[in-house]
Order: sequence, then C-alpha cells, then structure tokens
Amino acid sequence: MSDLSLSLATQSAETDAILASVLEEQAQKGPDLRQTHPKSHGLVWGEFIVEDNIPESWLVGVFAKKRSYPIWVRLSNASAPEKRGKFKSDLEPDIHGLAIKLLEVEGEKVLDDEKYTQDFIFLSHPVFITRTLQQFAFIKLATVKIPAQKFDFEERNRLNEGLSFSPWHTLPEHEPLGVINLARKKIYLEAVKFRHQYTEQRLREPQPYSQILDQPDTNS
Repeated sequence: MSDLSLSLATQSAETDAILASVLEEQAQKGPDLRQTHPKSHGLVWGEFIVEDNIPESWLVGVFAKKRSYPIWVRLSNASAPEKRGKFKSDLEPDIHGLAIKLLEVEGEKVLDDEKYTQDFIFLSHPVFITRTLQQFAFIKLATVKIPAQKFDFEERNRLNEGLSFSPWHTLPEHEPLGVINLARKKIYLEAVKFRHQYTEQRLREPQPYSQILDQPDTNS
C-alpha cells in the first residue's frame, strides 16, 4: 500500500507514533541536542546571491529577482549520539548535511515561528536522483559566498545550538511536497520545542549534578 492511499487518520497516527519514539530517544541520548544532524562541524555566516539570468519559469520565491541575502550556514553529521555525550567518529562514513538560513526574507511564511527567514536543507547522498544525463538539467539559481572566519568560540556555538533549520521555514512558493514532508513538519516542530524547553528549564530551575547526564565521556 502506498503512502498516497493512507487515510489522513492513519497518516496522523503513524506520525504521532514516530514522534513519540523520536522524543523518547532524544530524552535518553541528548534532550538538548537536535533530533536530526545533532553533531555540528560549525556555523558560519555568508551571502546568498541570486543570479540575474534565471529562466522565467524559475523566477519564484526568493529567486524572483536578483538580490543578495545574509545567511547562516550549518555543516553537520547525521549520526545520532551513541550515548549521552558521545558521537560516532567522522572517520566512519555517514550522511553529512548543509543547512542554509536566508535572513531578511519578506513575505508570508508557511510557519509563523520565524517571520523573515527561508531555509534550504542539503544532504550528501551516494546516488543521483536522475537516471540519465538528459534528466539532470543543471540550472544555476544562486551563488553562496562564505568568507574565511573564526567559528569555534562560545558565542557562535551557543547560536549554533539555538538555531533551528526546517524545510518548512519557507515561502509558500518553496513549500515541501508529499506525505513524508508533512510528517517531518510536525516531528521537526515538536522536537525543536522539546529541545528548547529542556534547555530553558535547566537554566530556569537548575538540577543537581548527575554523572549520567552531565559528565563528559572521557573515552570519546
């Protein structure tokens, strides 16, 4: 049975079941970490420059006219924590991510938690999504410029952990399609809310020292 044939009630029930599992694992291995791509390689700033010769059929959303946007770019590893405070080594092959958050983006958004942003999420993958060269029509829409910069310092790392990236932080023209993305919408929102609430609670109401939760893994 395909996802398209599932009733809305079934889709909702399956999404809720996945969400419950996700939050349970997040609570055990790192409630203050992202549910997906928790291991960061850095957060850097840069510029997203829209091209001025885009084909007319692609002139939508942030690509409707030539301009530049300030951006934050997060590079990450998809591996979930093996246990509290311990990530898998980067020497082991895994999916890597690059998330771009455009700032100063005007217009109504699909979600209302961020008013002036547009997120684009990229993942490494060993297989092309097209079967032939003819199907792979490369169209340059924008240039991303990231200047040399320092990024491994406390203030930047705090910002890194505070930001959230989602394909649903978007203008309607770039809204994700399909059942999987509908499920991601709810799961991402709830996982981010859980992470932020946990962090805020620990600051607002400090808890006793716990070896399990607070001691770094000296073997990693």
